Amino acid sequence: MRLGLTALRRVLQGITAARRAYPQTILPVEIWDIILNFLPDTALLRTACVCHTFNELSIGIYLGRNGLNMGSLTMHSHHLKALNLSCVAPSARSLVCNFWAFDVLRDLRRLLEVIKKSPNLTDVSLDWGHNLFQVHIFDNQVPYSPRSLLTTFLDVLSVLAHKTPGPVIIVTQAGIFKLRPEDILHWELGDWAETFRRFGRYRSKIRAKIGFSSQKCSFFAVPYGDDDRTSFPLANIHTVNVCSVQARSPAFSPFTLMAFPTSSLRLAPTPGLPAAALSAILPHITVPFLGLLYVFTDIHPGALSEFVGRHKHIKDIRLIRDALNEVSSFTKTTLCHPPRTLPYLTTLEGPDGLGLIDLLDAFDSPSVSTLRISCHPRCTAAHVAGLKSMLRRISFRTRPITLVLSSYVPSWCPPAVTIPISGEEQTIVGTAYCIEHVCIENGTFEEARMLLPWLAMLPALQEVEVVSVIYRSNRTAVGAERQDFLRDARAVLPSVVELVIGQRQL
Repeated sequence: MRLGLTALRRVLQGITAARRAYPQTILPVEIWDIILNFLPDTALLRTACVCHTFNELSIGIYLGRNGLNMGSLTMHSHHLKALNLSCVAPSARSLVCNFWAFDVLRDLRRLLEVIKKSPNLTDVSLDWGHNLFQVHIFDNQVPYSPRSLLTTFLDVLSVLAHKTPGPVIIVTQAGIFKLRPEDILHWELGDWAETFRRFGRYRSKIRAKIGFSSQKCSFFAVPYGDDDRTSFPLANIHTVNVCSVQARSPAFSPFTLMAFPTSSLRLAPTPGLPAAALSAILPHITVPFLGLLYVFTDIHPGALSEFVGRHKHIKDIRLIRDALNEVSSFTKTTLCHPPRTLPYLTTLEGPDGLGLIDLLDAFDSPSVSTLRISCHPRCTAAHVAGLKSMLRRISFRTRPITLVLSSYVPSWCPPAVTIPISGEEQTIVGTAYCIEHVCIENGTFEEARMLLPWLAMLPALQEVEVVSVIYRSNRTAVGAERQDFLRDARAVLPSVVELVIGQRQL
């Protein structure tokens, strides 16, 4: 840089001497371009501080040399200094910035100044390549603390949120939430991250003590709405995408969308964001690398179809029922219209048989190999009818299916192996040739024992897996139940090749 300024000084001295010798000669602007083009990037940025004319020329040369322009900004964070020094505000509406690991706080402050002086800049995508608040980077070699980094980061989000009149929509692994722009400045860094900062080399022991895995290095407690006691976590922040959405619909107004990295998403209403509003904003949300999707039944079928159509890489879809309308929700519904084909979909989970039918009707995939039925506090006639309908539906499938029953015992199941099952039920279960593997999880061995007559009627069953829950105060009784289950399973399921027993202690 010093050599560049020395060369520029000598050129200026030569030009000054020439102008004294030939006072009538006017130097064209093109000569200044030629002179400045000889300077390296660091010298160009120093020259931009001389005057307004040099600022315009130097910044223009710098951006052109690095393949940038004021209308479309995709850059590394070390180029933010040029935008910060520029007297001309960028006209771009969007900015994509990849940060270097060194001195993130300085680059965030430069970004903040660029956003403040750019009225049109509303869409920003930031990528750090690592967890922004990863604990091990805050050591003695870093001249700033997690708190100062958090303050600057929240200032950036707050300025962007206030550029669009309306609420802020946060997309996280925990769900989709609605906030006020002023709520952002009240976000907090988790106390346990600061505990790691204080205790230094004892991090591994502290992590084991409080129960956080090494993959989750930070999280926020984020208040939203009027209830500061309600919060949701933001973990592993290595990217963030902020954009202004000018949505015009009766259910929603313009808003600022902030998407944090996640591989799973819950499409369910949250406080301040009912199902109608969620359906209205869903077409504007894209989650890269989305693999697990939780679906709420009241989402508009058209909005859900459009959303799933943009996420072809989904592997697992789980259906959620409304807890406030649990009894009436066990009816056949149109979940997604038009239906979507997902080539990588392997697992479907529903609260009952009808829920699985809804999923099979809505999402088609040749790769589906696992069907899950989640737990219910009670089992009614509607549950039984739904399970029968589900078995009829999958009886035409030719690919092997793994059926997972999560603490689910149908009311028509006999309490002992000696009580017969009706002829209709035997016929229905006997047609399910695709079910080769059944897993019973999160229940007790007694519940699994009650399912043995039903398992015995599956004609192609090869493997049975039972993962039971054991409570610390009931270990002796569980041991007896396990022995009873193994004795009856060997007698009732002679054709089963493999019987796997697992336990999970609570």
